[in-house]
Amino acid sequence: MLIRLSVLDDIHVELDQANLAWDATSLDGEHVNEVHVNAPVDPLESLILQVDTLPDSKAADYVDHITRSILRMSLKRVVHIKEQIQG
Repeated sequence: MLIRLSVLDDIHVELDQANLAWDATSLDGEHVNEVHVNAPVDPLESLILQVDTLPDSKAADYVDHITRSILRMSLKRVVHIKEQIQG
């Protein structure tokens, strides 16, 4: 995950843009959602942030999942940067 976060940093620095997106499907009776970031390069590069089952397919379920995915990624990156600074 930390290597992927560094890649996400590189994407942001080099391109100054990225697209947050998600895709959902039903699998074995469960509603599964995947949150990812796309970098607008050729060929297209994607970084999967999180895949999880949702209780339903309502907008609130997606908002919660996307928010948790971004928060989780951000917290992991902060911890990693703090460890680098402290040596």
